[in-house]
Amino acid sequence: MASSLYSNAQQVDFESVLGMDDPGMVSMFEALMASALEDNLRSVQRSQDSFAVAPSVQLSLEQHQSSSSSDSSSSLHFDQTDVDATTSSRTTISPDLSAVFADFQAALSEQIFASQSDISSRMHKLEQSVCDSLRDQADIFRNLFQGARQETHTLDDVHTIRCNEFRKTVLTQNATIFQGLADVRQVVDAVNAKVDIMAKRVNDIQKDVDATKEALSHQHLEFQSSAQENHNVLHAQLSDDPAVEYIPSGGEDL
Repeated sequence: MASSLYSNAQQVDFESVLGMDDPGMVSMFEALMASALEDNLRSVQRSQDSFAVAPSVQLSLEQHQSSSSSDSSSSLHFDQTDVDATTSSRTTISPDLSAVFADFQAALSEQIFASQSDISSRMHKLEQSVCDSLRDQADIFRNLFQGARQETHTLDDVHTIRCNEFRKTVLTQNATIFQGLADVRQVVDAVNAKVDIMAKRVNDIQKDVDATKEALSHQHLEFQSSAQENHNVLHAQLSDDPAVEYIPSGGEDL
């Protein structure tokens, strides 16, 4: 019976049940399995004592127990010697004892399944926590990137608006300057036109003065010529008059 139980224990593949390659965890569950088997083998021994099994079987179990208790570790090793001794002492066991082994195997399976479920749950929670953390970090980086991108777009828009305003200001100032230059040019053209008119009038006046001067000079010459002729005629007339000869020269009294 112990050999059958040990064979059933060997059939439990802890690595496949746990679904992980952790030698420490496998060793722990194997130690728990060995401890449980040891307790149940002792229960088997007590049951065999109570049922008064064959002396050879009882002697074998007592020898096995004494050899186990004399060991410093006080634990069964389930080596080939123990298996052979248990196999040689095989006897008929009560069906209640088989039910106890079946219940123990079922409880052990449930414990293993519960441990596997707990480990799977913890792994799932850890994986979910890591995924949530990575997702939160991704959201943070995405928000930072979107914020930086939005800020860049905002700065570009502000620069564009400022450039457009500066361009409008420069264009307005240039238009004002050009309008002022056009007004000054119109004023200068008007002044130049007035100067040209005044120059033309001065030229006309100069021409009139020259013409008047020439006319006056011509009249003066004509007057001098006429006066000379009159003087000559008068002198000739006086020279021909005999009464003029008795007039003393230089205003002398007669």
